[in-house]
Amino acid sequence: MKFGQLKVREKSFVSKVLKGMAITGAVLVAASNKRFWFNFYLNHSKEFNKYKNQKEKQKLYNALQYLKQKKLVDITEKPNGILVKITTKGYEIIEFYESLEKIKIKKPQKWDRKFRLVIFDIPAKKQGARAALLQKLKEMGFYMLQESIWVHPYDCINEIATLRKLFEIEPYVKIMTTQAIEEEYKLLKHFELLS
Repeated sequence: MKFGQLKVREKSFVSKVLKGMAITGAVLVAASNKRFWFNFYLNHSKEFNKYKNQKEKQKLYNALQYLKQKKLVDITEKPNGILVKITTKGYEIIEFYESLEKIKIKKPQKWDRKFRLVIFDIPAKKQGARAALLQKLKEMGFYMLQESIWVHPYDCINEIATLRKLFEIEPYVKIMTTQAIEEEYKLLKHFELLS
């Protein structure tokens, strides 16, 4: 399953819905209208019963329709109802997001006084992966020096290598380590490293 097959703005919510369905498991629903499985999950799953207002319900319904359209869930008509279950492709997406969520930068007890630069030039055909990389860099606490140059004070070579592989952008993302950097004071202040 290629990362770019999902729109960036939908990724985290779709993943959340899939995980909720994974907890609930495959279900047989005795209903036939077009909103049957939305209503089932909304009314019977502990994972989804927090969605109370109309806007949240609509967002969830759209996500479920999206899952169906992208073949991440399978709907099969049975004599006594309709079976809803996650497909192999859907489980691949869950596994992808679980791997992504585990990637974090550990703060050492003592800073080694080096900065790590992530530099990238990702082609237009992989803009979904580029946007996802940017989102993850922000989550991990990187600071933007320029649009395609981000900096962090702690060791993150393995984490960035894993991200490159997950997003399938290995040739386009480079990592550098430096002890000297322009506007160092601004970075030290940002990362709360002034002593």
